[in-house]
Formats: sequence, structure tokens, C-alpha cells
Amino acid sequence: MRPTKKILLIAYHYHPDLQVGAQRTIKYAKYLPQFGWEPHVLTVKSDYYPQQDTSPPESACPAYRTGMWPRPDDIYAGLKRVLRRTRSQPEGERARSGVAAGQSVEKPPTPVWKKSLNTLSLTPDNFSGWFFPATLTAWRLIRKHKYDVIYTSGPPQTCHMVGWAAHRLTGVRWVIDFRDPWLFPKERDRHVLRLSKKFDEYFEKQAARQAALVITTTDEWRDHLKSLYKPLLDHKCHTIVNGFDEDDFGSEDRTATEKAADMMKFLHAGNLYAGRDPSAMLEAAGELLTEGFVRPKDVLFAFYGNSDIDMSRINRSIAYHQMEQAVTFAPPVSRSGYLDLLRGADVLILVQGETGRVHIPAKAFEYLGTGKEILVLTSEGATKNFMSRFEHVHIADLNDKPAIKERLKTIITRGRSGGFGEAKSSGLKAVTKRQLTAQFAGLLDDIATGGSSGNSAV
Repeated sequence: MRPTKKILLIAYHYHPDLQVGAQRTIKYAKYLPQFGWEPHVLTVKSDYYPQQDTSPPESACPAYRTGMWPRPDDIYAGLKRVLRRTRSQPEGERARSGVAAGQSVEKPPTPVWKKSLNTLSLTPDNFSGWFFPATLTAWRLIRKHKYDVIYTSGPPQTCHMVGWAAHRLTGVRWVIDFRDPWLFPKERDRHVLRLSKKFDEYFEKQAARQAALVITTTDEWRDHLKSLYKPLLDHKCHTIVNGFDEDDFGSEDRTATEKAADMMKFLHAGNLYAGRDPSAMLEAAGELLTEGFVRPKDVLFAFYGNSDIDMSRINRSIAYHQMEQAVTFAPPVSRSGYLDLLRGADVLILVQGETGRVHIPAKAFEYLGTGKEILVLTSEGATKNFMSRFEHVHIADLNDKPAIKERLKTIITRGRSGGFGEAKSSGLKAVTKRQLTAQFAGLLDDIATGGSSGNSAV
């Protein structure tokens, strides 16, 4: 189908960024032309991405990249570095001050001037330096290309601020996509003024009021937003889950990868943070090893990604149960490397912490797309509600070691008896990237013609 309408996708995370949040916009850019929409992307220069994918982009749509302005914090830090170089502390001054080397000093409260500086730099987030360059570029692009719709994907919430400003400047209809919540359950840094939270509250409400369409990634988050902003969102707040792209998995010969080795491979692909702590699982696995239910050489628990959790409990478990051969931690890999890891694993581990009750990790859908066995460690919430629909998914509370141990025993027993097989469900068709983009395009068609959409959810 030949594109007849234009949309500007505003997203900080986009190819070649390896952040999982980039995939949502990447796939929209790939599939929207099939449904009558010509996408253009406004994003940042790739230099700002700490980890980059070396593979070519999946879409040939135009991508306009901008720089970022320094924030007040950046300017202040730069001035401090200059002052330190020109006025270095004399040797021995520390000793004369009466503070012994290594002695801890209680830090004083953050002064108001510093809180004010932080507030200017971190509101709505630490990507605020992108606001002005992106807004100016968006305004120019809208004037040149006459877009029918502006779309913003966040976090970072600065993207939504850019969309709000572009909408106010041009009048083009605005679609806001909350991949994660703006406010809930976020807690504001104590080093900023309370004004920062008031700012966020005000602009989330403005987004609900001024956006033509509000998208969330789970029904739980959609319902929470609708309850907050009745009646503003009664007819324009919709769920479009993250989904998976069949192109990423459809052509792989799974039989060859499953039978390549006798070792049963458990894989967690992604960062560990925000309560995503697999300690209880590793303790349960350690007990199974100690009890002789499984030998260290027969299983491998592999973690690929960065870790922002306390590793002391994990390290103690590994040492106590002598699991060094059975547990590995490795840095993040490229997008293609990540997909290869998924294909080569026997069991995929999904961890969701307490703070993610209204979230479903994006990789959950890609896990489902592989047809592999999945071990889900989570408490009550959106992830458990969604993943419990599938037979090849085994769910236990994140901190319930006995329950996790039983799930591991079930999985290992099934694997030994040849019980692993491709477990794709007919329900997965509804959460493929192409099908979800078709749903998105239908909503875009409606608002582009001035219509009003009813509630829609997967």
C-alpha cells in the first residue's frame, strides 16, 4: 500500500541504540508504510548512545538527528573542573584541616541553590538538554513536511515535552506513547526541589488533556491513567503491548540449536536493576546441585547485561554451593547477538521486581516469540497476568525460593524427558509487531481524520 499520510516519530532511543526501548519505534518505522503511513524519525546523534548496534537499520525512512545542549549541571561541573586545575589543593592541607585520611564525614544537606540547579537539569529527566534542539528541529520538519500526526515515545519524558511544544507551536495532532509511566511509581530525587514533582504532575495532566491519543503498554497502566484523568482519557487511552517481530525468529532452525549440546542452558538476557534480583532463584538452583538433583556440568545459568543490583547475596550463593561452573555473568551483546542467545538457550529467565507492577518487560514478548520454555520470577501485576496465559511459562514469586525450586525441578525434568518443544500459541499472532502496528495505524487513521477512537486493548 502506498503511504498517503505522514507521521513524525520523536524518540530519543532509536537505531543504533541498543536500549530495548528503541525497538518500539524501530518496528513502527519498519511496518507503518504497509498501512498507509510514511514515517520520519527525529532522534539524537548516535554519539549519545553508549552501546550501539552495528547491524544496518531495518527501515529506510528518513532519520533526523540533533545534538544536545549542556544542562546547568553540565556547565557547573565544567567550571568546577577548570577551577580545580587552576587552584589545586596544597599537599598536606587535608591533614591540617583535622580530617584524617579515610575518615568519613557526614554530608551536609543539599543547599537550595544546588537543588535549584539540579531541578533545572533533571526536570523532567536527565535528558532535558535535548528539549530545545529537538523542539526547534521538530518545528522546522513540521513546516517542511506537513505531517498529519506527531508521535512521542518515552521515557525519556523529555520526548513528550518536545511533542507538547511542537503540538503547541504547530497545532498538529499529538500521540503520546507511555512505554513506562511518567510519574507512577517514580520517586523524585531528594536533591531537587519539590517544584520538580509539581512540574511532572502538571505536564502529565497536560499530556492527557492535549494529546489526541494516549498509548500505554499494559491494560493495568491504561486503567490507572484513566482513573487519574477522568473523563479526559475515557475514549482516547489505549493499550498496545510491545510485542515481537516474527522476522527475528521465523527462519531459524530451532531443532539444530536445541540438540547442539547436552547441557541445559538457562538464559537471562538484559540488565538487572530496579528490584530484578535473581538471588532466590540461584539459591534454589544451588540447593538442587547440592542435593544431587542435577550436576554442575549439566546446567548453565547465563546472564548477559549490566547489573545495578547488590551482587553480594548472589556471590555468596555461588561460593557456598560451588556453582562457579554453572553460573556466568557477561556484558551486553549486540542486537543480533542477543537474538542468537535466545535461539541457543533452552530456558529463558524473566525477572520483574516489585516496582514494575504495571509493566511487562519488552523482552517478555521476544521470549514468547522463540517458543522456548520460560521461567518468570515476579509478584502480582501486569507481567504475571499476561504471562500466565501461556502453557510453556512457569511462574513463581521473585522471592519464594521453595516455589522457584519446584519450577526448576519441573523444567529440568521435562528437559530430560525430551519435553521441550516449540510452544508457539495462536494467541501470539495478536502480539506480533506487524499486527500491533496495524492496530496503531488504525488509531492514527481515526485521529488524522478528526475521529474519536473507542477503547482498544490486546
